[in-house]
Amino acid sequence: MATIYNGIISGKIGDKIYYSFGGKNYVRKAPERKAPPTEKQLRTRAKLVATSDFLTSLRPLVDEVWERRRYIKNTAFGSAFSYMMRNAVDSLPEGPSIRYRDILLSRGSVYLPQELSLLREACDVKVSWENRYMRNTFYCRDEDEVIVVLHFPSDNANIIYRGEGVRRDEVMSVAIPEVFAHDCFHAYFLFASADGQRSSDSVYLGAF
Repeated sequence: MATIYNGIISGKIGDKIYYSFGGKNYVRKAPERKAPPTEKQLRTRAKLVATSDFLTSLRPLVDEVWERRRYIKNTAFGSAFSYMMRNAVDSLPEGPSIRYRDILLSRGSVYLPQELSLLREACDVKVSWENRYMRNTFYCRDEDEVIVVLHFPSDNANIIYRGEGVRRDEVMSVAIPEVFAHDCFHAYFLFASADGQRSSDSVYLGAF
């Protein structure tokens, strides 16, 4: 509502706001009301939150092991984020659902082993693999570092194991903290070259 005093308009008329300040008269356009978000927009936002909650704490690792030539966005983290949004998060009426097996933490050119397995006994975890494929070639070095990531969804917590084994070992044993002794985790495996220049795609080992 606008008022007129001594020929000067003050207030709102249509989408215009008239006001005085410092002895001068001004007019500006009223801010537009934003329409409420659509159901599709709400679901997209929920997927963004779910993806961010999972990946953000793993960003330093992703930035290191996602090879530049495998980028689908401008950065390693952006590439991993986009990949997860498109391939590993479903929009359901009750909220987003993560398909952990379809997440990639790394993409690269280093060869993966033919066989991979994980055995869990309480807090003891043993990862095994076979190292018989094109040994000691450029993309398959005996000294390639083994990286294992455990994700605990109940706490949205991650444990990254590094420096515990190399490709030639064919087995790596680690211990998880007692606080997670009874919690389910999702496990991921990848290789990184000793010089830090190359890595493999990550592999989902399963839920345990």
